[in-house]
Amino acid sequence: MRNLLALLAAAVLVFAGVGWYLNWFKVQSVSEAFGHRSVNIDIDSHKISDDLHKGEAKVQQAIEKEQHKGDAGTHLQNAAGEVKDAANQVQQEVKDQVNGAVDNQADKIKADVNANFSRP
Repeated sequence: MRNLLALLAAAVLVFAGVGWYLNWFKVQSVSEAFGHRSVNIDIDSHKISDDLHKGEAKVQQAIEKEQHKGDAGTHLQNAAGEVKDAANQVQQEVKDQVNGAVDNQADKIKADVNANFSRP
């Protein structure tokens, strides 16, 4: 319970600090006759509403920007996968060509050996 009250107090202090900084409210103290003081709090609800809408728009832009980054990352991952697939395909083609050339060369060598050693 104590932690909840501390959290509430912190939230009120943050709201008061932000509100004072953004001129959401003004506090004026006026001295009156016979030692009395009058405190006047002027709250600008239109400014609060405008600032909240601006903040909401900025948050929405940040979310869209992050989503766009995610889309770009997905495109990059897809492109990387395509490049990897193409590299694997080229590697396989090179292996096939090398194996074919080696097989042809081995067949020629076998034929030469058979021709040279099979003579009487």
